[in-house]
Amino acid sequence: MTGGEHLFAKTREDGPFVITSNITENRPNWESIAAIECTSLRNLLEPMISIDQEKRPRPALLFEHPFFWDDKKGLEFLYAVHNDLKDTSQKK
Repeated sequence: MTGGEHLFAKTREDGPFVITSNITENRPNWESIAAIECTSLRNLLEPMISIDQEKRPRPALLFEHPFFWDDKKGLEFLYAVHNDLKDTSQKK
């Protein structure tokens, strides 16, 4: 998902000490990972790497995230949102 880049390394030369420090300080390097340009992927990963366990999603919920949706489910979601917005605007 990260294009082969380590989420907590600033460069490919960063060693275990730097990576461990970045992990313990929760300093991901979003900019160095080209695949993270996908908003839904970053939205998925941010809570997964949270230091606070309570903020991490349960594994069963992860596959419900939009990152894993196929085109059909994505279009169904957009259609439902469109209809909800249309209904809301007509009630005003």
